[in-house]
Amino acid sequence: MSCPLRLVPEASDHDPVLIQVAETLNKRYILAGEILLGILWPELLLIVLVGVLIWYGIDRGSRPLTELQREISNCSHRDLSPLAEHNVPGKVRALVHAMNDLLAPLNEAMSVHLWLRSGVGEFEALLDAVEAFFYAVKARINHRAVRVQTGNRIVNTRHLLLNRGHALLEEGEFLAVLLDAGADCA
Repeated sequence: MSCPLRLVPEASDHDPVLIQVAETLNKRYILAGEILLGILWPELLLIVLVGVLIWYGIDRGSRPLTELQREISNCSHRDLSPLAEHNVPGKVRALVHAMNDLLAPLNEAMSVHLWLRSGVGEFEALLDAVEAFFYAVKARINHRAVRVQTGNRIVNTRHLLLNRGHALLEEGEFLAVLLDAGADCA
């Protein structure tokens, strides 16, 4: 783009002459844009590189926490075994240790619960055997025509034993339910 020049008439000796030289604004804008792009490209590249390094650092730093989360997610609600503390970051190791200390008594309570449950099943089988025995005794008494009064005493004793056995069985089931509720709350 060309700018017209204006010719200044010849000046006299007493009038000072002012000469101004300038360039167009377009050249300045182009130069400013080139300088800005020259500065921005390296800075944008640096920002992207720092972003990738931060992402990599966070991913690598959180990997042990991700493994711990995966280990906890794979546990069942009945599994109260302690969590591994060797691969856990230092800040979280105290939390995992405290959680293992909390789960240890619950694990013992669950083993008692399982022992009670198996005992209840065995006790039920024993009560069934006693009941079958008393029915066999009653059948023999009826068959041999032994005194009815003795047979009634045996039957009454049978009812008493069965009632007490069922009461003990209900107490065992009540304890099992309480332990189940405690385990589910944990």
